Amino acid sequence: MNRGSHSGDATLSRRVRRGGLIIASRRDASTVGGFTLVELITALGGVTMLLSLTAVLLTRAMQSQAETRRYFDAQRHALALSEQFRDDVHRATAAQLDQSKLNDGELIRLTQAQSRTVTYRHSDHGIARVIAADGKPAGREDYDLGGVVKADVNQEGTTSRVVLSITAPDEKPLLPNDSAALIREKPALLHVEATLGADRRYADGAIVPGGSP
Repeated sequence: MNRGSHSGDATLSRRVRRGGLIIASRRDASTVGGFTLVELITALGGVTMLLSLTAVLLTRAMQSQAETRRYFDAQRHALALSEQFRDDVHRATAAQLDQSKLNDGELIRLTQAQSRTVTYRHSDHGIARVIAADGKPAGREDYDLGGVVKADVNQEGTTSRVVLSITAPDEKPLLPNDSAALIREKPALLHVEATLGADRRYADGAIVPGGSP
């Protein structure tokens, strides 16, 4: 018999003599070193589940990073707004606080030297600072405080002190056990006090709570 005739046979036979018995084992050569369809499907399912979990974790991490960036941007804008408002009030010679003499959305109009006015007003996500020279628009700055805010500008008593207060519309205070995500959702809050005309390089001014400066 030609032994080479069995090389192309898909079935391998082996006989083993144990304790006087001959045990024949047969194995399909096509399965040697391979994987079954069930094993492949199981492996693919595990990989798919792992990729899905990774995608979910990555999405959450990116959302958290975006919220953190937005929170710090709002805090940075709030700091810049407080410094700029204080500087504008110190340089002003007069301030208009009467809402009946202000346009819709305006909080305060400051009159400065050389026919320059600075108006603070509500914007979509915070406060806007509008500059005008000789009655013509000269510039605008927007301070994004991270959401819709409630802003008020008032005179403190009968003094020349002007107070800018920015709070959240719902006015719900934050609690010590609030999560970091909830804190980041809140807009930046401010309480700024400044004295009108405190910068002596400019003419002394007087606050005008109910009339034109």
